[in-house]
Amino acid sequence: MIAILREFRRVSTRGVFVIDLHRHPVAYYFYITIGRLFLHNRLIQEDGALSILRGFMPEELLELAQRAGLEDPRVECHFPYRLVLAASAKPPFPGTAGASPAFFECQADGVSGSSVP
Repeated sequence: MIAILREFRRVSTRGVFVIDLHRHPVAYYFYITIGRLFLHNRLIQEDGALSILRGFMPEELLELAQRAGLEDPRVECHFPYRLVLAASAKPPFPGTAGASPAFFECQADGVSGSSVP
């Protein structure tokens, strides 16, 4: 994953955005419950649940971005249980690399929200 993020940084001229599922128990149990009711294909039920289990936590995604050397990485949570990693591709001005601290935004329920430094 770090190599992929580094390649994104290398080829990007403006910024890097990565969208993934938020690994969260509420998202998982909601999906398997709704999936049993409305999704009649077992492959779709199991694949969706597995995708949630293999998703990232905000802290993990932020750490990967930092290890890949992305500039000013930030992770935001969006409804319904989506994570968005956003980062500058390269330092905007010489000497400003790392000027802003990395952060992520999520409420305790993982859906949206307040700043958590």
